Formats: sequence, C-alpha cells, structure tokens
Amino acid sequence: MKFVCLTSNLKKALSACDKIVSRNLSLPILSNLLIKTSKDKLQIVSTDLEIGLNYYVLGEVKEEGSIVVPSKLFLGVINNLSDEKITLETKGDKLIIQNKEFNLNIQGFDSSEYPIIPSIESEDFIEIDSNELLSSLNQVSKSANAGFNKPELNSVFLNFVNNEFYFVSTDSFRLSERKINNNFFKTNKKTEVKMIIPVKTILEVMLILQNFDDVDQKTKIYFSNNQVFFDFGIANLISRLIEGEFPNYKNIIPKTYQTKIQINKNKFKESIRLISNLSSQIKDLNIQVDSKNQEIILKGEDANKGDGLYKIKCMIDGYDSKICFNYSYIIDGLDGVDSEEVFFGINEDSPAIIKATNDDNFIYVLMPIRI
Repeated sequence: MKFVCLTSNLKKALSACDKIVSRNLSLPILSNLLIKTSKDKLQIVSTDLEIGLNYYVLGEVKEEGSIVVPSKLFLGVINNLSDEKITLETKGDKLIIQNKEFNLNIQGFDSSEYPIIPSIESEDFIEIDSNELLSSLNQVSKSANAGFNKPELNSVFLNFVNNEFYFVSTDSFRLSERKINNNFFKTNKKTEVKMIIPVKTILEVMLILQNFDDVDQKTKIYFSNNQVFFDFGIANLISRLIEGEFPNYKNIIPKTYQTKIQINKNKFKESIRLISNLSSQIKDLNIQVDSKNQEIILKGEDANKGDGLYKIKCMIDGYDSKICFNYSYIIDGLDGVDSEEVFFGINEDSPAIIKATNDDNFIYVLMPIRI
C-alpha cells in the first residue's frame, strides 16, 4: 500500500474512528483500525462489534494494499503533524508515515485478522438534510442518559408516522422531542417507522456530521428490523438497534399549564448559572413566580455555601407558585431552543415544558424536584 493525502483530512477520519475503538482486552484486535486503499481513497475501518464505521479519505493511491494498526498510536502520531501532505506506505507488517522531514514506522498486523463489518440488505430509507440532522440530534441527545441500565433510556427514538418525522429521548427525569419539517427529508416508506438507536451511535453520528464542510450535504438512513445504516458520503456507519418498546411519551407532555411564562433565554441562563453556585449537591434551583410584579425569583441556598436570589422580569400569565428544578436540566432545555424568547410552562406537581414561544418543533419536558 502507498497513499498520499492531506494530514487534515486524515485527522478527521481517525478522530471519528477512534471513538468507536473497543478497549475489550478479551478481543485486543478491536483496539486497532483496518486501513486499506481502493481506487482514489483510503478506507479506515473501526468496530466494537455493535457499531461499524467506514470512513473514506481522498488522496492519491500509488499502490493498493491494507494493514491493521493500533488506533491510539496512529491517531497520536497524525494529530502531532502539521496540515500538509504525507505518504502512508506498508512494508511487510509495518506502516511507514513520511514526508520530506520525517519517517516514522508503526508496527502493524495482517489485515485478515480484522473482523468483517456487516452490511444492510434493506432498501428502506429516510434522506435528511445533514445540518438539520445534526441540529436535531444536538437538541435531543442530552436527555438520553448513557448511565442507565434500561437500554431504551440510553437511546434516541426515531419515529416516522403520518408523514411526520420525530427524534425523541428521555431519561425519565426529562424528555426531548424534535419534529423535522417535511421539506428537510424524504423517504420511500409509506408506513410507520420506529427505531430505538443507542445513544453512543447517535454521538458518533454527530461527530461525523460536525466534520462536514458542504452545507448542502444529505444523509441517507437505511433501516431493517435490527440494524440502522447511515450513509454520509464521506463515511458510512452501521449499528444494531435496541429491541423493545420506547415509552409512550406523548402522555407525559403537558397540555395545560397553571402558569405560562415568556422569558429571555440568555438572561434566564445567566441568572441560573449565577445562582447555581449556591445550590446544594442535588443541584436544586427554587423558582418563585410573582405574577403581580411580572417577575420570577430564583433562589439558591446551602448551609455550607450561603444563599442568594435573582429577580428576572418576564411576562407571566397564571398563578403565583413555588417550584424546584435541577438547574442543569433547565440549562440543557434552554440550550436546545433556537429563539431568543422561550416559553416556560409550569405545573407545581407535574411536568413543566420549555420551548420556543411560537414554535413547537422542539419541546423539552422536565420533572420538578420534590424536596
């Protein structure tokens, strides 16, 4: 194998592939990457046996071939190179990385030892604008908690129903739903589609999408009963799906509110971050609604830190109330809203909601803390 490319392109590919690499000591081959040439590309392959990624780097193929190399070592070397042309060449079981100034040798392995990445047979697909996909996943991924033992809570639910496309996630304390407008996607499916995608797959998809330079790029999502396949053009990723049923989340979303608040998003976030310094270990943020003075009062108190309050002017329609939330959960919800003004709907003993004032495409539901 002999291949010439720009270091900058190789860095993007290796960064995405290394995130998948398994540290499973019982299968040490999975801590490596398979690299091989075909036509005018270098193909880098990474897998942990649940996710498989093929990432392609454009360049000049002078000689075809393949080798398996340690992922961390290869990435560490490439990340310390300047953005210029380099040559990758194999001689026996060694990978040689060189240009006019340096020559480095990495001990590798025979490519026949590397697992084969499966393919997907299905022709069912959803094609979506890549920027819209990245934006949507950014909004919902924080509500998927990778620390839970329940697989469906470590996931993002993809649902196509009645010609509408949704991404949903929940960790049982908060819930995010993002609706994709039909001008951003197309599909060959006429019936409902349900997929529960592991959150680690979603995080890898986001990393790849962040590398895109083409604003008009599309991502094609193929799916079967137990697999999902993302075709990004520069890369493709296959992942298992989580079996089972996603929670019936529509029943969790409140339809009415005791108090409706319209507030400036950045001012709200700024005040929360200030008062959170005085919150206890459970990250409690006490909110008092004063409808007469059209303001909310944020309070933080801890016996070992001190106490404080912050008053914010806003528009309030409804009853005075006192309610407590996890402050980091509120900030996550606010970060998902694109508008400057947000709607904050409160019910004292049931879920609250955060969304844009005149847009329901993204909604964020969170439970109050009972102290």
